[in-house]
Amino acid sequence: MDTVAVICSACQPDCYPALALLQTTGKTLVEHSYELAKAASRISDVVVVTDNEQVGGIAQSLGVQATVGDLTPVNRLKTVAQAVENRQADCVVVLNADNPTLETKSLDLLVDTLAQDSGAQIAGLVVPIRMPARWQTTSFIKAVADQEGRLLYLSRSPIPYVRDGAVDFTAEPPALLEYIEVSAYRLCALRQLAQMPPHPLEIAERIPELRAVLNAWPVRLALIGHGGCKISSFDDYDFFVQSYKRSRAA
Repeated sequence: MDTVAVICSACQPDCYPALALLQTTGKTLVEHSYELAKAASRISDVVVVTDNEQVGGIAQSLGVQATVGDLTPVNRLKTVAQAVENRQADCVVVLNADNPTLETKSLDLLVDTLAQDSGAQIAGLVVPIRMPARWQTTSFIKAVADQEGRLLYLSRSPIPYVRDGAVDFTAEPPALLEYIEVSAYRLCALRQLAQMPPHPLEIAERIPELRAVLNAWPVRLALIGHGGCKISSFDDYDFFVQSYKRSRAA
């Protein structure tokens, strides 16, 4: 399955533009994410989509195609589709530049998951939720799936709601799932979804990936053990830098 990865570097949140341009490790986040995607055996090419001219310039300096466009949740799919409109790939993996610690093997698993399910148009990654704070905060997206591993819904609210008894964060198989904001689309599906109007629930939750589910499109989920560390604050970035330095020293 010929696959192109699209790295999205959105700089609209208050502090993110500064984070996107930091180079404490000697590289920006988009450079780290580029290396991650290039290292995946299932990915043959990488492009960058950003809403920041400076980030676009950094990507171009790497010899990477860079598109500057609107990455707000309601327009994200359209901008991504435009970035690959001249591509003939079978699959498009969409990932964010703010999670450069995702494991390369997770990207390969994502592509394989979509390739092996001919009925699915999209595949996504989920990890078990083991901590109450992660389940309750709206910063992380929760997922519920059917017994076949097909996605039923995504929400920033704690789902499924446990009415009676305590929430079991140790259950196996895991009862609570966090959706990692990385998806694989069949190219034809991405193009069709990009032309659909955003669904009201997609707008309310600010989750573009909901568009497929709410239009009854099958989405296959792949469970991984570690979803990386999303960088959305300077504290997150400092933690990433220290982890990176330790890994380089090992």
